[in-house]
Amino acid sequence: MDFFVMLSSIAGVCGAVSQSSYAGASIFQDAFARYRHARGLHCISLDLGIVQDVGYVAERVDVARFLAMSMADHKVLTEEDMHFMVKYACSPHIRISPPWETQIIGALTTPAFVRHHGNVEDHTWMRMPMFCHLYQMEQKEDKPTATRLQADSVESRLAETKTLGEAAGVITRSLVDRLARALAVPVEDIDVNMPPFTFGVDSLVAVELMFWFSNEIRADVPVVQILGNSSVAKLGLYAAEISGYVGEELRSRYTGVVCDGEESYGA
Repeated sequence: MDFFVMLSSIAGVCGAVSQSSYAGASIFQDAFARYRHARGLHCISLDLGIVQDVGYVAERVDVARFLAMSMADHKVLTEEDMHFMVKYACSPHIRISPPWETQIIGALTTPAFVRHHGNVEDHTWMRMPMFCHLYQMEQKEDKPTATRLQADSVESRLAETKTLGEAAGVITRSLVDRLARALAVPVEDIDVNMPPFTFGVDSLVAVELMFWFSNEIRADVPVVQILGNSSVAKLGLYAAEISGYVGEELRSRYTGVVCDGEESYGA
């Protein structure tokens, strides 16, 4: 064959835990391209990111919302971009030497891109050692460095808190930002005194929030509690009480309860 092109997904590179089956299938395609290359056969695997104007995401409003496309913290491909990638993969003139060149990644989001669009935190997968080079990409002098990005993390902010109430406030504000991104709504629309389900949080988003609590807060918050009647503020307090980043000293000094109607937490 003159060419062999497979449409894989960027989920195999930085997909969410809830996408493990989909990510596994994408990884197989990437590996199969290298397998054919090792035997002198043509093959390229295109790891497509979010395609904004055609295909599955464009046809499913709920999926587009779930990926928070309208919040602009994910790079996206246009139909023209995708056609360009396919034309490149089908070109008879390309010469692939290293086997890793059989895998082409489209629209990989960088920390600088996320911060440029006003989001507080970079994506969790970006802080894995294998992606550390992304912090050097698209970086400008007036943009946060990797050190400053780390300093703005939830972990570093929790380390500066003096009371459990302050820790609950940090987690609640981070949870509000995460909900706004997941639901593609302004931060101002998230009322901390209301349960997440009132904003449209379903089981899919709840699973993502569960992993977010585990990875970012080191707190095991079950899905049933996220989907229950607990307000956003009370979820923040609960996470603070069990967070691995909050010491026993803060917990022992806590004497108050979450105040309704305000982002202040008794201690």
